[in-house]
Amino acid sequence: MSEILTKISSFFGGDAMPKASFSDLAFLVSTIGRSLVSGEPIEVSSFDGFMNRRKTFEQSSRLDTIVCLGRLSALLETKLQDMPAKELEALDRMRQMVLQASELPKRLDNRDL
Repeated sequence: MSEILTKISSFFGGDAMPKASFSDLAFLVSTIGRSLVSGEPIEVSSFDGFMNRRKTFEQSSRLDTIVCLGRLSALLETKLQDMPAKELEALDRMRQMVLQASELPKRLDNRDL
């Protein structure tokens, strides 16, 4: 197991990763991916309903971070395969909204559209 994944898992609670939602895992993968590129520490946060906790983890190596991303990606794949059709439709609608929002600045710049 990846060293950074072990640290992040212990921050959230030993068995929290398999129980996390698809969205939470996707955001975590995104955060780790940005840190991989920039080389900056990985900052994670957790809110339990009463208190917001934050922690920063230094990358031991980029290879270890890539292994972490691989494990989390495999978990995301499993969650996606097990996801009910209604949730998949909701994800597709969110993706469409993001795509439409990304087109808005282009449309504002081009008055002919």
